[in-house]
Amino acid sequence: MNLDFSKCRLVPVINKDGDVELSGVKDHVKVGVSALVNSPYFFIMDEMGAMKSAQVIIAAQFLFEANIIDRVIVVAPASVRPVWFDPELGELTKHLWIPARVSEYHTKIKQWGPKESALRWVVTNYDFIREKTRLQHLLKYCNPRTMLVLDESSAIKGHRTQQTKACLKLRKRCGRIVLLNGTPIANHPGDIYSQANVLDGGRRRFGILGVESYFEFRARHAIMGGWMKKQIKEWRPEGITEIQQRMAPYVLRRLKKDCLDLPPKLPPVVLTAVLTDKLWAIYKQMRDKLMVWLSHETASLAPLAVTRIMRLAQITSGFLGGVEELSLDDDADDNPKTEKVVQEIGREKLDVLLEWFDARLDEDPNIKVLSGSRFRPG
Repeated sequence: MNLDFSKCRLVPVINKDGDVELSGVKDHVKVGVSALVNSPYFFIMDEMGAMKSAQVIIAAQFLFEANIIDRVIVVAPASVRPVWFDPELGELTKHLWIPARVSEYHTKIKQWGPKESALRWVVTNYDFIREKTRLQHLLKYCNPRTMLVLDESSAIKGHRTQQTKACLKLRKRCGRIVLLNGTPIANHPGDIYSQANVLDGGRRRFGILGVESYFEFRARHAIMGGWMKKQIKEWRPEGITEIQQRMAPYVLRRLKKDCLDLPPKLPPVVLTAVLTDKLWAIYKQMRDKLMVWLSHETASLAPLAVTRIMRLAQITSGFLGGVEELSLDDDADDNPKTEKVVQEIGREKLDVLLEWFDARLDEDPNIKVLSGSRFRPG
């Protein structure tokens, strides 16, 4: 298939001089897209940040234009679902050049994009489709012209789990499938069995791994031991080599450092917040005495070293946890302790962040900033 990458959206990147410029499709992305277009089932194992989702989105549009697919179903962990669906910051918004109708299949269905669009995207998560009724509803939209995408595919590494069985049912109805995962093997080579089984549609003896079941796979490639020889002692080196050889035609694995056309990693920007005299005094009390009195009735204790470390980190962030009412009297019944809470004691870091953000707004009124924090009031 002739792939015209000039259709793809240009992506703003920062060059080595610190200037923003529009960049075309990266070379490693073109390789991945070509593999997805030419194979009905494929596994992208690129390192995080190497544009796995972009490759899927671009490939799906080429397949749609070739009249091969008309729908894409994306199954991802719940935390990753917005990365695909979000109408402002999601991956689909960044890389779609064909008008598409995007639906989020969850408790409340959300949609964006033109209703008359012929290319449909459905985004859901593994947990949601475990339930039989929800799965049956989703299966109605699966056919040979549907492409199934399983993001963070290690979610189906367990061959007996409900979500693995649900994904296998979806796979058998769909004409194409793509697995995405930067770390598909979390514990041992056995993690790859279920992912490969779903990838080729459970073809068993004639599938990618050439085995009838997980137990045959384990018996062939692992050395068993323990009680009744039911525990895996280790994996045979020749077995790992065979797994790699069998998976190789269906896998692409690239590291960011090997993708030479990616922009260089930017150095971190460090903002320094100076503690006020009041906050510094509280910090020294906790450091030296393992206790801070915030008033005549309230204090925060750190009887353990690990608790003190956490309390010191909280203080530098403007909060102090474990605050409770204490009394110096001997009669504890007349002065019961209250529930431990987190109390705000400063905002030095917040003020520095807001000052930095104001400066960025002056430079670009449309800038979008994502901010997180280690501690928050309880």
